Amino acid sequence: PPPPPPPNAADGQRRRFQQREFVPPGTPPPPPPQAAANNRQFNASSNKAGTNDEGPRVYCDYAVYKSKAAAKFQVIKPTFEVKPDGSRAKKRDGGVLLEMAPAVGPRQYDWNQKQTIMLSPLELVELTESLHFGRGVNFFHDPGMGTNRQGAMTKSLKAEPMPDGSGGIFLNMGVTTGGDGSNGGQRVNMNIAVSFAEFAALRHLSAYLAPRLMGFAEVFRD
Repeated sequence: PPPPPPPNAADGQRRRFQQREFVPPGTPPPPPPQAAANNRQFNASSNKAGTNDEGPRVYCDYAVYKSKAAAKFQVIKPTFEVKPDGSRAKKRDGGVLLEMAPAVGPRQYDWNQKQTIMLSPLELVELTESLHFGRGVNFFHDPGMGTNRQGAMTKSLKAEPMPDGSGGIFLNMGVTTGGDGSNGGQRVNMNIAVSFAEFAALRHLSAYLAPRLMGFAEVFRD
């Protein structure tokens, strides 16, 4: 029999093209180009906004436990809003939530009786840097300021270096409800001693957190 004809170059190209374009049965059609671009833009915005699309949330705090009380520092992330052009702008700074709870036994604390105060990024820096240079600080918060709840609850945080020169600090938190504490209001005070090492760790955390609480980490995020 005569030998088979040599392969046609055009037939080879068609076979390669068909292999590349083969789609298994039941595969949904790809979205239109514009829809795909919109999906990419939405996913990028969602991921950059710090949502939970990629897994469960992660919780982490810095805690100090002592015989009479315990203190926890928890991070609150800044919030962003999406503009009509798809860009994002910071809506609110984050902060550090300081919680203190009384001890009810050896290494046991009643967190149902905790008191809290939110520190802004600037307050966090002022707290750690002032104490580092040997100066005390006082913060006063009125959560109802500018509303009809003004004065209903006030919070204060006083921090000062230990007088023995050890490098530790004292934290004293006071919360007053129902008045100023002298006209029938109720005042709760909690205090805790923080060692030099514990305060040094807090100071390093403050330096790391301050620009991130202000949202600058998002500016350099890919």
